[in-house]
Formats: sequence, structure tokens, C-alpha cells
Amino acid sequence: MKKFLFLILLLTSFDVVKSQNVTDLNRELDSLVNSIKISDVLKARKNFYGFVMQLERKTAKIALKYSGLKDGMEILYNAKNAVSKDTLQAAVNFAPDSVKNSLCAKALQKYILSEQIQKGGKLKTFDVYDSHNQRFDWSTTEKKNLLLVYDGIDCMGEKGRKELSKLYDKTDRKKLEIIVFIKSKNFEDFRQQIAKYDGRLTYISDFNGEYDDFQTFYPILGTPSFYYFDKEQVLQNMFFRDFKIISNENSLKL
Repeated sequence: MKKFLFLILLLTSFDVVKSQNVTDLNRELDSLVNSIKISDVLKARKNFYGFVMQLERKTAKIALKYSGLKDGMEILYNAKNAVSKDTLQAAVNFAPDSVKNSLCAKALQKYILSEQIQKGGKLKTFDVYDSHNQRFDWSTTEKKNLLLVYDGIDCMGEKGRKELSKLYDKTDRKKLEIIVFIKSKNFEDFRQQIAKYDGRLTYISDFNGEYDDFQTFYPILGTPSFYYFDKEQVLQNMFFRDFKIISNENSLKL
């Protein structure tokens, strides 16, 4: 009984609407987007991650109100890092069966029940495939430093991709592995995506599309996100679009 009342309080605190429709959801999202001023974006340059997180929290609040809709649950999934797991669980529990049984809700449930790695934690591995459609062997990263990149290669822009290639050029593969996870729905889609990038890098995917397992085990800072592990496979740092840091070999303590 106490748990039930707790869940009710969680949902009512986010003003969950009883009569939900996609039009209202989109209207509120559009209103949020239109409230963002160019001046606010410019001011956020020094702390862009903080700005993104603030926007994610506002998006999550809207998504919670409409979590009884499939569209609302999908948006909530993408903003899950800004919401406590208790609140996410409440949203899943109170969603209608049609939403609760969706791929999105099931992926969110898996995230809730899993432990996400944090700084100082050990590398978490899961089933992924390489550019030859072979299961990737994570043991190849043992006793090496590892820079694990989460998606967003297009978002890096040409300058960012060149920085990543420069890092590859000036480091030894015996000392540093650079592995890029690509969000992809199948091998053909994966193959087409990586054909545009530096072919020397190692690319992996689990072919789960938008609901990839990377998001289940790692806190996503945005795309691209960078996770730097030492030779003991301990997470030393997490970066978000910060090429000035990752391109500095000394900062990676190789």
C-alpha cells in the first residue's frame, strides 16, 4: 500500500494529464523549443553540457505528463538520465498495456533494472558486432587504455573527425584502443554508416537501433560521448564533445 501511494505521489508531482493526445504533447514540445533563445545558446558555450542537461530535464518533465502515450514514453526514454529511476518505474507501471509492452518501455525497464557505470567503475561489456559482422571480442582491450566513443560521428563535423584520426595517428594501438559504437538497426545500415568514416578505427554495434544496450549500461552525456578507461579497465573520465581534452595525449595518461 505504501509503495502504491509513493508511486501515485511521484506521478502527481509531475502533473500527469488524464486525457492525453499527441497533439498536446507536440504543442508543449514546440513551446519548449520556441522558448530557447539564440542568446541563451551563445551564453552556454562555456558549459554546453549543463545547458543540454537543463533542456533535457524540461523535456523529461513534459514527457512524464504524457508517458501514457507511446510518443511520450519514447521521449521519456531519450531523457531518462534527467529522471530518477523511481519516477521512471512509476511511469512504466502506470502506462497502459499497449505502451508498457512497446520496445521503448521494455528498453526503459531494462535500463531501470541495470546498473550504469560511473567514474571509477569497471568497463561493462555486452554483445556487439564488428565491421565484419563478427561478434566483437572485448578481451582485445585488456591491458590497454581504451577510448570508447558513443555514436555522434556525424555530429563531430569534419574538424572533430580529423581530431579523432589525429589521436589515432599519434598513439600506439598496443597502448590505446579507440572503439566507436554506432547506433544501427542492422548490419547493412551499420556498414553503410561506417563507410563514410576513417576505416582504421574499430566500429561496433548491437543492431538494436534506438534502444541499444550501450544506453542500458552507460550514462549518455549526448552524442558523441567519450569514455576513457585505463589499463585496468577502470573508467577514468567521461567527455562530451571535448576534443581539446581527448586530443591531448597527456590528458589520457598513456
